[in-house]
Amino acid sequence: MLIFKNQDVKKSVAFQKSSVINAINYGRDLRTGMLLTSECYAFYWFGGGAYTVEDEGNWTVGYWSDDFSPNHIYVKRLAGPVGINCLVRDGDFPGSYRGPDQNFGLDQYAYPIAADIWKDNPLAPEKSGSPGKSLVSYLKWKFPESILNLNNFGDWTITSENKLRIYAPFASFSSLITIRISTELADSIVYQPIVGYGKVEQAFWDSTKTTKTAIKDRDVAIIKVKQNAPQPSKITVTPTVPANTPVSVSPQMDSAIVDPNAVHTFQFEIRNLGTQNNQSSTITFTVTNDLGNITDTVSLDFDLIVTQGNQQNPPPNNTTGEGDPLWIWLIAVISITVATVSVYTIYTYRSSQKVKSIKKGQ
Repeated sequence: MLIFKNQDVKKSVAFQKSSVINAINYGRDLRTGMLLTSECYAFYWFGGGAYTVEDEGNWTVGYWSDDFSPNHIYVKRLAGPVGINCLVRDGDFPGSYRGPDQNFGLDQYAYPIAADIWKDNPLAPEKSGSPGKSLVSYLKWKFPESILNLNNFGDWTITSENKLRIYAPFASFSSLITIRISTELADSIVYQPIVGYGKVEQAFWDSTKTTKTAIKDRDVAIIKVKQNAPQPSKITVTPTVPANTPVSVSPQMDSAIVDPNAVHTFQFEIRNLGTQNNQSSTITFTVTNDLGNITDTVSLDFDLIVTQGNQQNPPPNNTTGEGDPLWIWLIAVISITVATVSVYTIYTYRSSQKVKSIKKGQ
């Protein structure tokens, strides 16, 4: 199994490793340059192998002699053995961008564009015009039958040894094993699974590094919890605020499987939804195990600050001669200016983004 885990959005996708490993690895031997597979993600992105240039025929993209990476050049045969070197054109592959020619076309430039594991790139389109596929999108497109459903595993995590650990809830053990023994051997056998025992090591606000903060827009509460159970087990942290407090808390609950004596950091974003007057409040974090037992609690104080948009002040008497608010006229003038600049921005944005990825030495 091969798992891609996106920490930013807490999203994961898994594939059968044997099905996709050749597509992830580079298609050439990095010592000899010998072609190992005609299809891989690098060839899809930069050209090479089965991904050829269509220019009065199908031509294979070459590679550099030092690291055997695609060099954005193909040899176009004219007649028999005669051929000329040509740079890939802008749009032949998502990862190749043709810069403007110089010296009346004598100097030509092609720049590589970096790919991404998760995000498709609309600024690096395929020939069809669709955004260039990320590595995960490419694998889903080429190997849809190899996708595995991680939801079937319930709670899981990746260990420090890069292994998949699946956590089965306490209730799943109720009828898992039945042992029949003679009453002459023992009176009874009792097995109690190890459950988590989390204790708060630290609790503070990200902005102040203390237990109190003033929230005008948003702040993040940092809760560090240590696992005191003798075996890896689940720790859950749940935040609560007093009723009618104008804040939102995200996430509303978080949990993790924590190894013995390890400290796990939980983060909760608290956002000010708007208040008419400055007010003080408290948020409480409750630590529980898989049985629902409370193992620790901690509270953080915060003050909600009135934002400018929530103050009950009369609007300023800035109006034009006709009585319309002056700011309406200012927005109209600014909008016309922005619309004019946008025409140039749309035209140049794609080039400016791609040139940033110029390969060293090219």
